[in-house]
Amino acid sequence: MTSALVDTSRLVMTNSTWTAKYVRRAYGSPRVYVVHPPVNVEELSSIGNDRSRVVLTVSRMDRGKRVIEIPNIARLVPETEFYFVGATRSGSGPILKVLKEKAEGLSNFHLETDVPRGRILELMSQASVYLHPPSLSTLA
Repeated sequence: MTSALVDTSRLVMTNSTWTAKYVRRAYGSPRVYVVHPPVNVEELSSIGNDRSRVVLTVSRMDRGKRVIEIPNIARLVPETEFYFVGATRSGSGPILKVLKEKAEGLSNFHLETDVPRGRILELMSQASVYLHPPSLSTLA
């Protein structure tokens, strides 16, 4: 893959502008294009507009995603409900443990793992804020 990135005659596609910028900077590849993942517009159009004091994060359980900071943020805003919905994998145990430790005593932080798409849509319909913590590589 790396040889394709440094070959300036080849096209490179990424799924975000951040990744495209990083590839251009790291490899000097001028032909980098962003191709956004498809979104099911019909599915999302059914989401209502009556939002409440809910902050939603949907992400995989990964330390690099900085999701362990969400309970700290929830502690600062006790009048708001924070939901972290994430997919687990075989290495998710340590991150789940840290999240549960940081969330101890918080009644406004809710951790839900491996939930069906319908539940995610339900939470999206309630949330007034979508929180996407910066990944560690973004801060470097």
